[in-house]
Amino acid sequence: MINICEVNETNKMIDQENLDVRTITMGISLLDCVDADIDVVCEKVYAKITTLAKDLVKTGEDISAEYGIPIVNKRISITPAALVGGAACKTTDDFVKLAKTLDKAAKEVGVNFLGGYSALVSKGMTKADELLIRSIPEALACTERVCSSVNVGSTKTGINMDAVRLMGEMVKATAEATKEQDSLGCAKLVVFCNAPDDNPCGIYRRRFVLDESWTVRQTYVVFEGVSACLRLYCNNRYVGYSQVTHCTSEFDVTPFLEEGDNTLAVLVLKWCDGSYLEDQDKFRMSGIFRDVYLLK
Repeated sequence: MINICEVNETNKMIDQENLDVRTITMGISLLDCVDADIDVVCEKVYAKITTLAKDLVKTGEDISAEYGIPIVNKRISITPAALVGGAACKTTDDFVKLAKTLDKAAKEVGVNFLGGYSALVSKGMTKADELLIRSIPEALACTERVCSSVNVGSTKTGINMDAVRLMGEMVKATAEATKEQDSLGCAKLVVFCNAPDDNPCGIYRRRFVLDESWTVRQTYVVFEGVSACLRLYCNNRYVGYSQVTHCTSEFDVTPFLEEGDNTLAVLVLKWCDGSYLEDQDKFRMSGIFRDVYLLK
């Protein structure tokens, strides 16, 4: 049980040591917004972000109030914009228009930042990648909440030196374009390597038969160890998600089970944001590596 000493220690960390949750992030895939017409792309992007993220800020505030720990920033992360606008954006102005739409959507839902005005060019630059990169100075100068990043290399593929040269020019141009705001645009621009653009996955399926006693009592499926994260489906219905590699994950599958034949399906991904938190000197053997069982 939590005792008074632990409560006082937590209060001290919040009041005196500025304990907080730095950010919560909602990821949104915009691949279904791809179109050959930039106006259609912008319309779809705005509609999807404002629909899916409409309650993000309130949810963060509710969590903060429930646990008594401040959440400083609420953020959205999207599919790299070079992919979303690749088919429609023929000029840098087209990409800037997309950036303004992202900024408008971010303001509408009330988040502090929107990340994903990005290109992954470690394996080479497409025309769309280059256009997005060249649009970065203007895009960051005319938006408030959009953040940009470019992945220029990886251990596997090496460093794209053409991209490095171009990004050097863009960093300087961004500083110049936002000089009236102390070159703030550069604070919203990241150049980095080793983004995990390839995320291998594995699919596990298990068919089993249950009698009626299993369907009338509370039943859980238990995973004792899965790396790095999993999505669970029961009888073609989504059950839940977990990314705690070395701890037990339990899912209540009572509403999903049926008398007779049943099927569990598990999608396991090699990488997730928890991979960075669990990083240590080890061999990364992904998949289900401990027991899985039903518990009632």
